[in-house]
Amino acid sequence: QGQLRFPIHKEDPLKVFEDVKAQIDMIKVSPEPIIRHKILNFAVLQSGLPKPTIADLALDAFGKVTAMLSNVPGPLETVHILGQPLEDLTFYCVAPLGLYFGIVQYKGNFKVGICCDAACEPEPMKLAECWGPAFE
Repeated sequence: QGQLRFPIHKEDPLKVFEDVKAQIDMIKVSPEPIIRHKILNFAVLQSGLPKPTIADLALDAFGKVTAMLSNVPGPLETVHILGQPLEDLTFYCVAPLGLYFGIVQYKGNFKVGICCDAACEPEPMKLAECWGPAFE
């Protein structure tokens, strides 16, 4: 888990991408996720804390996510399941999030799955309509 600052003040999409990528690269080498996991593991298995306290710790450690972006590189060539070729691939994160973007690549094509809390955006199709033009 890492936290990103989205540079919405930048107008150049390439500069936005470079800024976010630099932050992601720092998160990838950070010891923070390992330390967070070890502390939570200790709290759950060895601390003797009451279950409600452990639940509060878990939500504090992992439950403060507003938006999530997943990027999964898939196979570049057709794969088969039970002898049948897989025509398309997508995925979603089922979690209590305000906004989720799941990007997957399959056979050289990119696809995005968008899940959005209606309280954040009552018409999530608006987000989907921006997807194609953003890559043109």
